[in-house]
Amino acid sequence: LGSTPGAGCTAFEEVRQATFDPRVHGEVFHRLLRLVLEKRARGEFELSDGIIANFCRISNLSLARAGVLRGQISAALAWLQAENLDVSRARCEFGFSIPIERAHEEFPEMGKETQWLNGVIDLLIPKEDAWQIIDFKTRESRSSIDEAMKNYGYDQQVRFYRMACEYSGLQVAAARLVFVDEAGQIEERGV
Repeated sequence: LGSTPGAGCTAFEEVRQATFDPRVHGEVFHRLLRLVLEKRARGEFELSDGIIANFCRISNLSLARAGVLRGQISAALAWLQAENLDVSRARCEFGFSIPIERAHEEFPEMGKETQWLNGVIDLLIPKEDAWQIIDFKTRESRSSIDEAMKNYGYDQQVRFYRMACEYSGLQVAAARLVFVDEAGQIEERGV
């Protein structure tokens, strides 16, 4: 007979042991954040546990992650407020396509077989006469931000975002990566 999963574990350890795919977790975080920001801009919405659970279910993400997501969303919202950013006029999940020739000017190592570079910027927030790029990254508490920056090329990703904004006629005042860990702790990197 095997032991009961989670027996003798703290609640935090049980969440960590639950099936976890960081990409799916990040996607659910971004969809929830977009929902909250869009609805709050109209004064219509607060995030409920039921909504978080439904997002987890439809994404095949363990319900044990719902509390972590709630804490991360709350931390992200608190950070946006503390930074005095006007999220009422924000553009959430700003999609873009830029011709690859344009990207080759700054990134010559890219293959020429691709015709268009497509992507989605988490959040564009107006700042005076320009825009500020905010890119949220969820992470496990024990993971290193420096390693993530190196391994996943986040600085290059933000450079693409700047290029996409400029191609779309938007001036960029600043770009910030905002890392939110499982405990809701935030660390920011300007790029």
